[in-house]
Amino acid sequence: MLLKSKTKLVFHLAVCGPDYLKHSIRRDRDERNIPRQPKQELVSLFLSFWLFGGWHGNHLDIAITNSSQQKIGRFAMRIPIVLTIAFIICLYSGCDGLRSKTTEKSETSTANKASQLTLPVDPEEYVVYSLLINDLLVKENVKQVVIERNTSGLSFSPVYQGQEMRDIQLSIKGLDKETISDFYAKNLQRYQLQYLFKLKIAYVLINNILVEFEENPKPGMSAWDEFYRKYEGAQGLASLSRVGFNSNKSQALVYLGNQSGLTLGQGRFILLIKKHGIWEIRDKMKAWIS
Repeated sequence: MLLKSKTKLVFHLAVCGPDYLKHSIRRDRDERNIPRQPKQELVSLFLSFWLFGGWHGNHLDIAITNSSQQKIGRFAMRIPIVLTIAFIICLYSGCDGLRSKTTEKSETSTANKASQLTLPVDPEEYVVYSLLINDLLVKENVKQVVIERNTSGLSFSPVYQGQEMRDIQLSIKGLDKETISDFYAKNLQRYQLQYLFKLKIAYVLINNILVEFEENPKPGMSAWDEFYRKYEGAQGLASLSRVGFNSNKSQALVYLGNQSGLTLGQGRFILLIKKHGIWEIRDKMKAWIS
């Protein structure tokens, strides 16, 4: 529809000149229900007046006396320039639209990143995190724990999210509906963790730099070689979800993953219960292994 409209505009522009262009632009805008763009209209009209303004009979170097032939001659001479000008106008309009969409996408992305920075994580979640990391990841040969800064847990695809929730409910016994509902709601987006862990050894929060190492490899070194050179004695790279609780916080569900090599790692959903004010692991479900 847009191409047809602009083709029609170019044809009448060649025949009728700037006066038609002015009215055609307005009518075309109204038919497609788009806001007025004075800047583009002004450029279009200026170019058309420049093109047609001085091109009248005595300025044409055409030895034609017949009126009909003069019109044909004028039309033939105008076509290449008119098409060029029309192409520039269309391109100008398209670039404005593309710039607008790009700006909108950039602003949306910036807003999402800002929300990750400001949303809080419940302090009780760090109690659960600390217990799991101290029990499952801190070994004799581990000198420091490296944790991915942004939380993770559910797949980004809604289809896989639903499947994961069904698998968790079937595999983990004694899981309250409140707990799994809270877990699901908290993990629909990612959050940034803070330095509130209480671990037996040193730890550091990082963005997932393995992608950067893979994209910019150093000669003779794999991404994991570079990782362990930078974080000597690390257990690998751990990732955590938000923690889902029941209403009285006597039950908790969390995802813990740890990758320590290209084909060495696993992720688990873990159910914990609180007894006498202390969290303990009740059940686990394997999410993946490599």
